[in-house]
Amino acid sequence: MMASVEVSESRKRKKHIQRWKKSKKFKTSKIPELAVGMQGILITTNDKEKLCVSEAYDLLNEYADELYGFQSSNSDEGEQSKDIGDLLLQEISTIKAKPTMRFKAMSTGVKNIVFIQCDSSIDPCHLVHHLLCDIKDNELQKTRFCLKMIPVKNVCHASINDIKKMAPSIISPHFHTDTSSSIEFSVRCKIRNNQGIKRDTLIDLLASFVTDSGAYYHCVNLRQPTLVVCAEVLKNLCCLSVLKDFYELKQYNVSCVAMKTINLKSGDSSIPSIATSQKSCPANLKEEVPNDLDCKEPRSLKDDNQKDELDKL
Repeated sequence: MMASVEVSESRKRKKHIQRWKKSKKFKTSKIPELAVGMQGILITTNDKEKLCVSEAYDLLNEYADELYGFQSSNSDEGEQSKDIGDLLLQEISTIKAKPTMRFKAMSTGVKNIVFIQCDSSIDPCHLVHHLLCDIKDNELQKTRFCLKMIPVKNVCHASINDIKKMAPSIISPHFHTDTSSSIEFSVRCKIRNNQGIKRDTLIDLLASFVTDSGAYYHCVNLRQPTLVVCAEVLKNLCCLSVLKDFYELKQYNVSCVAMKTINLKSGDSSIPSIATSQKSCPANLKEEVPNDLDCKEPRSLKDDNQKDELDKL
């Protein structure tokens, strides 16, 4: 009896393992992982990563065509020969050749974070800034699943030594030029799934590179900085970039940029008055003011009772 019970339990375990191997959790994704030396765009989403990637492809290709022109196909390259054999060989080579892609999705290993790698011919900071400015000016909501789009100039390992090596090449072109005057800046750090590096130490390190240990007199402005040094730590990798108009563009949030902002200043024409709001309000939603409020003396309960008795007679 004991042997038969053990055999049945082993069969159940084997069936359970087989079901688990067939499930989606066991299957590894074919998306390549984020690596050192890449440049691209870090995108946040809400539990819709696949839809976010497809939406990001459409949006980025649309604005990349505006800035860098349409992507040329391999079939247009080279001189076209009149020989039929050469044309056939040319078509076969174009079919076999892999199409070059401007953007490619990378797995970050962090939930609700997607990384889109850019081609070396594309500047991610310029592309995203142009995209957000166009959406802000036209006030058009073009995304549903993409939330924030943070450009990334370079990626390194999330260690102090590697960040020290990479940071000067990203920070110096913006802050250490010959004609650079005093620039207001701030440092923004976001750490996800990493406990080896602390936020305060990273902020102090990047701020020291901006001022170059006192050689340049750049001042800190946390409310409206001209440039923002952005550091995104994802597991064992660190993404660095320098962004402009960060708070004017709603922290590079695509969905919030499209919303119309209202200035709460006195005498602003954009704020509707009470009279105009009542005119625009539907008739069934307007509150009717009773005529009794215009009387100087309020009616008493005695007058109401006497009136009711007279009506009965």
